[in-house]
Amino acid sequence: MGAIKLLLCVFLLLPSIFALTLTYTLDPHERACFYSHATYIGEKLQFFYSVRSGGEFDVDYEVLHPDKSIQSTGTKERSADFVFSAKQIGEYSFCFSNGMSSFSEKVLDFEISTQKEVEKPAGHNTFTGTAEQQQRAKLMVASMQDVVDDMMENVAGLRRHQGQLRVRTSRSLST
Repeated sequence: MGAIKLLLCVFLLLPSIFALTLTYTLDPHERACFYSHATYIGEKLQFFYSVRSGGEFDVDYEVLHPDKSIQSTGTKERSADFVFSAKQIGEYSFCFSNGMSSFSEKVLDFEISTQKEVEKPAGHNTFTGTAEQQQRAKLMVASMQDVVDDMMENVAGLRRHQGQLRVRTSRSLST
């Protein structure tokens, strides 16, 4: 029964991740924006895109804070991949522009994800037993949390690499 409580505690500590992976066709002279809402300051936002096909495989991008100040921008980029912490609560904009192209549409693969930490209710004590048993249980949970966090990072990296390989294959077939 103690092991079940310990595993339940680990799953309660897991962060909640929301990810949206899309493929989008960006027409010539088009600007398209997608949005993600940050619910607290410090929330992690991850943004990845890669141009799968079209023209020189490049677009302009811009990431904006809720107050419309610039988080990141790039011109004639083939891909980008970065993580940042929200500096403001609100809706972040992830925009692509194909303004420099007069006839080539671009096909993009992109992902926007947010990571929310699940908070334990105040005054909630998951561990019972002596002080020594409680301390050991907390150390075990902390080490398991580190392993789970590493696994989640590795899986996210594999997904990004898989997307990049898909884009490379598509580019190779387009030439």
